[in-house]
Amino acid sequence: MKYKAIILDVDGTLVTYDYNALPSEKVHKIINRAREHVVVCIATGRSFAFVEPILQALDLNYGLAIVNNGAQVLDIQTKQSYYSKPLNSEDVETVISTLLDEDISFFMNCGGDDFLYQRGPLPSSIFNIYSRELFSQNKIRRVIKKLSMHPKISILETSHCNPGVSGFVITHALATKQQGIWEAAKVLDLKPAEIVGVGDGYNDFPLLMACGLKIAMGNANDDLKGIADYIAPSVENDGVAHVIEKYILASIDEV
Repeated sequence: MKYKAIILDVDGTLVTYDYNALPSEKVHKIINRAREHVVVCIATGRSFAFVEPILQALDLNYGLAIVNNGAQVLDIQTKQSYYSKPLNSEDVETVISTLLDEDISFFMNCGGDDFLYQRGPLPSSIFNIYSRELFSQNKIRRVIKKLSMHPKISILETSHCNPGVSGFVITHALATKQQGIWEAAKVLDLKPAEIVGVGDGYNDFPLLMACGLKIAMGNANDDLKGIADYIAPSVENDGVAHVIEKYILASIDEV
């Protein structure tokens, strides 16, 4: 087979923009068929604890999970860490100060559960700083402009189904989905050309750039669609199942 792995974003790709959403039964069945032939991984801005219910719903009980937007690459079954890149403590202080100045509430992840920031001592390792509340794109892009001047910080806008509003995800500059996929590829002995990447949001630019076949969901933003090799149906129309049938299972049927 030309492709040996498929790496899937979660929100807007595997599931709809609902923190409690689970993949459809069709996506579940197709992914289980694909796992007989290729490696199936996820690459998400969520922490592992926050994405674990989706992995369980898909019966993805082995393989790798690229979480916290690429700040961690974990073995799904053992939780062994293959890659870990927390933010530097001084950069965390810069991020907090900038977000508070803009009156933005935010969550953090230190490798376990996510928690809402409140003033006081912080854990030594912060992997991910992100919003659950949605803000105007103008406000988010103003924050991105401020923090993008810091070379050790990566800040990316996150999409939503509602137009004109956005979130954000902040990690170490060496903790993007692209970096996470590179690290996972080393573990799995894969070349970029052998990987299919599927996403929908601004933070999926790095995901697609790390993969040989770049797929944007039908509900993806226009900029991501602009770099994609193929536009799949939307998440509501089981786009992931369509991609797997077209690029993985069809190749098997032809053999």
